Amino acid sequence: MPITPFNCDAENVAEINALVDRLRRRSAKFVPYVHPDHGGVRAPILSVLRDPGKATRKTDVLCTDNPDPTSGRQRQLMAATGLTVRDLCPWNAYPFAQDEEGDGKLTPDVIARGAVILTDVLPLMTDLKVLLLQGNEAKWAWAMVQAFRPRYARPPFEVVTTFHPLGTRGRTPRETDDKKAQQLAAWKRVADIVHGR
Repeated sequence: MPITPFNCDAENVAEINALVDRLRRRSAKFVPYVHPDHGGVRAPILSVLRDPGKATRKTDVLCTDNPDPTSGRQRQLMAATGLTVRDLCPWNAYPFAQDEEGDGKLTPDVIARGAVILTDVLPLMTDLKVLLLQGNEAKWAWAMVQAFRPRYARPPFEVVTTFHPLGTRGRTPRETDDKKAQQLAAWKRVADIVHGR
């Protein structure tokens, strides 16, 4: 599915993309914008994954329409649970794209840096109902937020944790099926919260 042309200053994403601009200037690293097809700061879901995938280098945005398997799996989960792109604002535990020569691992120090930035994102979310943590790095970042920024420890939203969209492979077919079922159940829980069920 191709990415639609986007305006990074659209009203629903202007504040979060202004933060992206500040991060880009301060770090001289690539940080993708949030696509305005998503709900942006008005989304009821803030979805936190690991770090920007390679597809964001081509599209310049975080978007579930990006041409990569992670986005594809999220589209499947949204379709299965009745959620739409407007319900969700994508973000990452570490918002900076990693260097191509890196080993892909995120150290605790790196995740801590991303956790601080997450505390800049959360106050921008005006209608937040669910913080969806997808994968271990997202969970660790939230644990650091709770440990070092205690005012976020009792949020006025629900925290739902699950596997990374592509993190359901088990050692056996049955274990893989179980993980996928748990992942779908987590997304259904998110949909229930968003739709007030």
